[in-house]
Amino acid sequence: MSRIKDFTIGPTGTHPRGKLGDDDDGELAVAVAVDHPHGVIRIAFGTSVSWIALPAEDARALAQMLVEMAEALEKGTH
Repeated sequence: MSRIKDFTIGPTGTHPRGKLGDDDDGELAVAVAVDHPHGVIRIAFGTSVSWIALPAEDARALAQMLVEMAEALEKGTH
């Protein structure tokens, strides 16, 4: 789903903000893409995910990205 060469989704093996609990498996590299044929935005985690935690800045960035992709999906662009 990524246009970035050598981009791999899934666990990175790091805990950039420290381990948040016993069930914290660490950081994930994810891919977000507009899937026009199916009319959805796909978020690929590369592994099973029970929960995610984001600092405020990252949560806002993800929200903005999802809004922009939703608009692109509706316009048929991106």
